Amino acid sequence: MDEVVREPRRKRPSKVQSRIERLSEHTTVASVASIVVPALHGIRLLLNDLEKVSDAPETVENLKREIRLVEATIDSFSTITEAQWQALGTSIVDQSKTTVIGCQELCKKFNADLLQWMKHSGNGKLSWRDRVLVGFFKQKRIEAMSVQLHSYQGCLNSVASTAILHYSILNGRITQEIKASVSEKAAEIASSITSTDLQLATVNTQLDRLDLGENASSTAEGGYAQGTEQSILGQERTVLESCLELLGALKSKNDEGIEHAAQKERDQSISVTFGQNNSGFQFGVNHGSFSNLSFGGPRS
Repeated sequence: MDEVVREPRRKRPSKVQSRIERLSEHTTVASVASIVVPALHGIRLLLNDLEKVSDAPETVENLKREIRLVEATIDSFSTITEAQWQALGTSIVDQSKTTVIGCQELCKKFNADLLQWMKHSGNGKLSWRDRVLVGFFKQKRIEAMSVQLHSYQGCLNSVASTAILHYSILNGRITQEIKASVSEKAAEIASSITSTDLQLATVNTQLDRLDLGENASSTAEGGYAQGTEQSILGQERTVLESCLELLGALKSKNDEGIEHAAQKERDQSISVTFGQNNSGFQFGVNHGSFSNLSFGGPRS
């Protein structure tokens, strides 16, 4: 009697192994999430500390609005699929992650400053001494923070919308709606680049003047004010340069999308030629637009 050989029983993958396998199929989503989650945590910590200030100056209220906007934009990254990230390409994904990290560091540093400014306060209200510090000496710092967050929010919002649009171009039919969206996105990115360029030029000019000592004061207080202003402008320059680099990459990707959409639209068109069969009944089914129609030569 022949011996029955049984195959070894396969082990079922553990829940952890299954989770790792699922995650490996979405490596870009996972890598982005590893940056987005701690960034959101830091942003929300800052917002929470600002919310505790019940009678904050208007500059602080404006800052809170900018923080909520950038929080919502970064949070929207969690809705971008693996395929949509891949449509953008590795370079833009990495630049986006770097920009998010920059935003996180900005909020972390500002939160440390805020807690220092409010060390004399309690019960969710600014003390008279802290109100003087925030209202006068720190007003430029708060305003600059709002501007920097606004810059980050703008370019990160362009990342999310470009990812969805470019994926649609690569994987769907080119409709009039998509063509209009591509044109609008091109104009939006171009406008953002122009605006960021102008801001960067202004900041560089201001830094050059400070370096030359045109705004320097002979007093210790004046020297401290100049150093503080240089620090603020230097930080703003870093933010603008980061945003400009990311916007430039998005422009290149959108230009690729325009070319791809145009080629795809040409491919969707059908060229029909009936040759010498230019009489009688012709019948066919068309699923695209007609172009270059030719119904044969002259009758004999």
